[in-house]
Amino acid sequence: MDVIDRIKSIPIMDIADRLGLGWRPGGKIQSCFKGHGNRTGCLSVNTEKNLFHCFSCGIGGTGIDLVMQCLNLDTAGAIQWLKGQYGIQDTYKNPTGRTGRAFTDTFRAGGYKITSGAEKPLYGAVNGSQGHIKQDSRKDGREYAEIYRAFLDLLPRQEAAEYLERRGLSRDIVITSDIRTIPKDFDYTPLKDRYGIDTLLNAGLFAVSHRTGKPYPVFFRNRLIIPYFDTDNRTILLLQGRNIDTGDEPKYKFLHGIKTTVYNLRGIADAEQNGKKVYITEGAIDCLSCYMRGMFYPIAIGGASNKAIYEPEIFNRLGKLNIIIATDRDKAGQSFYRAFLKRYKEQFLSLPKVIDWDRIQGAKDINEIKPEMILPEPNGKKRYRSEIIGDIFTIEDTGGILFESGVYYSPAELEKVKGMTDSEKRTIHLTKKVFQGTIQ
Repeated sequence: MDVIDRIKSIPIMDIADRLGLGWRPGGKIQSCFKGHGNRTGCLSVNTEKNLFHCFSCGIGGTGIDLVMQCLNLDTAGAIQWLKGQYGIQDTYKNPTGRTGRAFTDTFRAGGYKITSGAEKPLYGAVNGSQGHIKQDSRKDGREYAEIYRAFLDLLPRQEAAEYLERRGLSRDIVITSDIRTIPKDFDYTPLKDRYGIDTLLNAGLFAVSHRTGKPYPVFFRNRLIIPYFDTDNRTILLLQGRNIDTGDEPKYKFLHGIKTTVYNLRGIADAEQNGKKVYITEGAIDCLSCYMRGMFYPIAIGGASNKAIYEPEIFNRLGKLNIIIATDRDKAGQSFYRAFLKRYKEQFLSLPKVIDWDRIQGAKDINEIKPEMILPEPNGKKRYRSEIIGDIFTIEDTGGILFESGVYYSPAELEKVKGMTDSEKRTIHLTKKVFQGTIQ
């Protein structure tokens, strides 16, 4: 039995115990170490299969994955930690073929830092380890945008389009989002022939197996592949895989070693120029659903484990905007809200708003909000959707109406447009949106 097999045979409940995680009989860890704040057990352990899974944030896997997630390590670092904990002799060979000091130098050169357990104890579990490898920084995906586009163009659209339309998205939004599906039998050969495997490794589409030393694709199986665009809506900064199959696989996967970001950066840029209002949702589909419901301008955190929203270049911009939290009504969504609320209040000394799901009958998340529903604002004002314009508006105390795109109609202007055709109304609305003039 090799080192990896020996490590995988270690009872996962014993690993959880050494990590200092509370657990109780029956395979339920008291709470997720990702900080959801759940008082009931949300992290389930299958002792028969030796796997764990969090029902709140979707993380899961083997004992190695548990150590990676808990101690913020990569695969090699988790293996080293487990070897130190259980006294397993180093018969493992890393993919570089280098050992000892040379192996350490390799990881330092790759942007990793070696620290001892005494320097930074985590959950009281690092003591006695041989140190761990922590990633200091990730590569910017901008330089690999061409590769991401080439990869995306090899993927089919139809299955993704059908899936998204079943989720209530219109065809034009589906096309604009450029979400694809990766087939289970997808062949990476054209990409490898064009760019070379080393480039695909650098771009994060491939990673190196620490067991075999061979590269393997990060995205496989039947997943939606979601491009994260820059504010120009053309440059791909990141790719995300979303699992649409059932099973133990994590719901979301990002590129290996590439800096993450939020979904729909264009939403922040548009809010800065227009209504100064941003809806924060969970996933890309939630974000796109906002446009269907006239909720401008949305972004998505990209999954519970993605902390990119707290990066200064994003978080500081949000502090200058009107924020409405529109994460799901479930535990994961509310956990994010509480954590975001705390950070936002500490830095900006104000409070973001949140959608009151209790006041929206029949909906617990964005996808369940029907266009005809009246959406209450946190301040109590009712919001209405114009079928002609396709935009949400509120009725002001003056009798005028204010659209969320920033367009305002005085009572006198409303009288002037009453007798116009729908086409004329749309033309006037577009003109006011660009120039914000009055109707003469």
